[in-house]
Amino acid sequence: MPVFLSDPSPTLVLLLGALAIVSGAVAAIRRSRKAAVPFAVFLLLTLLLVICDKVAESPREAATKTMQSIATATQNKRPDAVVSHLADSFSYKGMKKAEVKKLLDDLNAFSGWSGAVLTDFDHADAEYLGPDSVKIGFVSRPLNIPSPAYIFYPKATFQKQGNDWKLSAIEFRPDNQREGPEVDVTTFRGR
Repeated sequence: MPVFLSDPSPTLVLLLGALAIVSGAVAAIRRSRKAAVPFAVFLLLTLLLVICDKVAESPREAATKTMQSIATATQNKRPDAVVSHLADSFSYKGMKKAEVKKLLDDLNAFSGWSGAVLTDFDHADAEYLGPDSVKIGFVSRPLNIPSPAYIFYPKATFQKQGNDWKLSAIEFRPDNQREGPEVDVTTFRGR
């Protein structure tokens, strides 16, 4: 299904909804079939768009769901579950899957680490890189560590492998900065 149907812009849905409301008001005032046609068309288009959005999972939605699964796995201290969501081609700062698992094992040994919390998945920040690749942005922070030094804005790239969307690359930026210099989070140091 095309992305504009499976993952429509909230602006498009609101625009069609507003047009349905306005044309419905006009149809109610005029009370004619001719005035009811635009209302029926806009209402039908809005409903079809919302149904397509709910029925079909878009690549962005699948990537968001996978990132939430990764966060849950970090909270449950399950490095193998995290690594299972990584693409075969995954690399971060030269680390492959085995090194990521070792890093997660080290993190789990750290007494203050309780996992990651991911929020603010921004629809507008999703970037479709091709039919089988999408990049999403979100806010990441450690659970139970209130320091702002460990709040990042990652951008995660996902690739479709078989029927699954796997994390193939990730970059971190400080705080809630969507652009700017990348930060190496493997050092365990705050800024």
